[in-house]
Amino acid sequence: MGAFRDRVAAEDATCVERLRAAGLIPVAVLNMHEGALGVTSDNPAFRTTRNPWAPERIPGGSSGGSAAAVASGMLPIALGTDDLGSVRLPSALCGVVGFKPAHGEIPTDGVVPLSSSLDHVGIHARSVRDVASVLPILRGEPERPTPSHRRPLLAQWQLKASRTIDAPVAEALRESMASVERATAPVDWSDIDLAALRRAGLLLCERDAARHFETALRERPEGFSAEFRQLVAWGAAQGPARVRAATDRLVRARQTLCEALRDRLLLGATTPHLAPRHDAPIPTSLADFTVPPAIAGVPAISFPAQRKHHGLPIGLQVTGAHSSHVLAAAARLCPEIAPVAEPSADSASPRQRSEVRGTR
Repeated sequence: MGAFRDRVAAEDATCVERLRAAGLIPVAVLNMHEGALGVTSDNPAFRTTRNPWAPERIPGGSSGGSAAAVASGMLPIALGTDDLGSVRLPSALCGVVGFKPAHGEIPTDGVVPLSSSLDHVGIHARSVRDVASVLPILRGEPERPTPSHRRPLLAQWQLKASRTIDAPVAEALRESMASVERATAPVDWSDIDLAALRRAGLLLCERDAARHFETALRERPEGFSAEFRQLVAWGAAQGPARVRAATDRLVRARQTLCEALRDRLLLGATTPHLAPRHDAPIPTSLADFTVPPAIAGVPAISFPAQRKHHGLPIGLQVTGAHSSHVLAAAARLCPEIAPVAEPSADSASPRQRSEVRGTR
């Protein structure tokens, strides 16, 4: 956001400090959606971030610059934050791996907050193996932990989107589920209102953002877009009864999901849609599938499906109670390294092609 354009951090966040101590070198500050409140990563204070596979389409958000940088081969890994899907969603649309750990598994100390109850630091990479290698460092562990011998069975997570799931996404999920050697009965969430769950999570994010940015919004309102000011003003205006109702909805969904994860892992699509075009309406249901693991605070990983649709990546998501189980299942389903993006020559104008990375 423009209000903090010239701010330089006095010290590293804990997650960056741990990576640096392990010998990794931070090399870039990457673009993102303003205030981490959106899915396009079209930041009015900086530049539009474009999807490396199709520059006329969005990369997802809010950590769109991180996913785009990894997908285009600029970086082997990148960090992002995930409150309602902001790591997994752009990873899915950009064709890389995106991991959200359990809440608190990676410290958020020093990370600009959005909502303390939902903030997660996540990882973008081109393979599940890279995520598994970096995670112990970010946890502060001396070495990679020994994985559990127990392997929970996978179950298909049947989710109801507020709009129809794109046919290529549904087909990719069917193919991946068919490749599973042993599976248990599907987990049916088709009667849960995912749109209402998403709106409840957004209410808390917008209310918390209003509190965090209160001083800056008052002293430097011109440093924020009109859209961002409107979002946080709405959050700040919600009364206790509405906040309590939203919180209760999230608590009930968290309990239901954690119960489902006691003895199994869930496999589903990361998002019901392919990457939308920049000039087209953004489906409100784009992040519906990433919200439940976020509000439950459980590990979830998005990985690229083997099939694409006209060059557009499709992301699938594994959710579980323990990161080691989630990573092991994802590694079995996606053992390959995601390819570096190669957009078709006629997919964008020369100017768009020069802006594919969209980073600063």
